[in-house]
Amino acid sequence: MSLTKKPVTGMKDILPEEMRIRDYCISVIEKTYESFGFSHIETPAVEHIENLCSNQGGENEKLIFKIMKRGEKLNLEEAQSEADLTDSGLRYDLTLPLSRFYSNNQATLPAPFKALQMGSVWRADRP
Repeated sequence: MSLTKKPVTGMKDILPEEMRIRDYCISVIEKTYESFGFSHIETPAVEHIENLCSNQGGENEKLIFKIMKRGEKLNLEEAQSEADLTDSGLRYDLTLPLSRFYSNNQATLPAPFKALQMGSVWRADRP
C-alpha cells in the first residue's frame, strides 16, 4: 500500500520557515499577555459530549467532531440514536474548555483569573 502524501482535507503541514515565524509571533503574544498578568493554561482537545452539546441545536452542534464510544462502552446492537454511540468530541473553540477549567479549579485560582490559551480547535464543517 502506498503512502497518501496529501494531508486530509482542511489540514495542512507547516514547513520549518513558517513554523519559525509562527513561534516568534506566538512568543510575542504570550509575553505581552503575561506582562498584563495573564496565566498560560492548557486544556484537553477532547471534551465530554454533554458539555459540547447544549441540546438546543444550532450551528455549534453541527461543528462537533464526535468520538465514538470505545470498548465495552460501545454497544452497537442496543444503539437507538447517535447519542448512544458517542461520549466525547473534539473542542471546536476554546470557550467551553476554559469554562470547564475554571469551574473545576476556581478554588485554587486567583481572582480575577486572567487566562491565556492558544491551541488547535476542530470544526466539522466543509472547508
